[in-house]
Amino acid sequence: MSDNGSILLIDSESQTRQRVSRILVKAGWDVATMRNGAAGIDTAATRSAGLVIVGIPRGGDIDGLNRVRELCPDTPVLALIPPGNSRLSAEALEKGAFYCLPRSFQPDELRAMARIAAEIKRLQASHKRLKKKLVAALAKPDTPASSISVDSTLRCAEKAHIERVLAHTGWNRTAAARILGIDRKTLRNRIKEFGLDKD
Repeated sequence: MSDNGSILLIDSESQTRQRVSRILVKAGWDVATMRNGAAGIDTAATRSAGLVIVGIPRGGDIDGLNRVRELCPDTPVLALIPPGNSRLSAEALEKGAFYCLPRSFQPDELRAMARIAAEIKRLQASHKRLKKKLVAALAKPDTPASSISVDSTLRCAEKAHIERVLAHTGWNRTAAARILGIDRKTLRNRIKEFGLDKD
């Protein structure tokens, strides 16, 4: 296992598999490549991959992406899209990809997306820990004064966490909501409640 973590690549094009693997392995990632179909997608469900890269065929079939999102809802998925297909990019993002790269990507772009995926996983883990603390704290029988203190502390922690996620995603509310595990409406309400501002 590499220091950076593991990546699973599912793509039907051998040239793409070789190129992606070569770039990411050289950058310190542990990369497993699968041609396509059930074998690769089933592996995505059982493997602790920090990122799954799914190649979208030139015909635009996104069933593979859908299946990965069903099996690994918390794992960031990067879609490789045929160049110049904005409609397909929009569809892949709607189905849960956190980002789309054209198959003609530059190596720096791919490495940057791998680093962002690792940060997304870290933020997700941080969010889960915060939620556990919230539940544990609220379950304790506190005195009224103590409850106010705990509530105030937790609200500050939640606000800071949401600010970090928003900053990390460049205030992309769809991506931030996905990381936080809430819907866009709830995130919008939190932003208003906490008085958060992009500037």
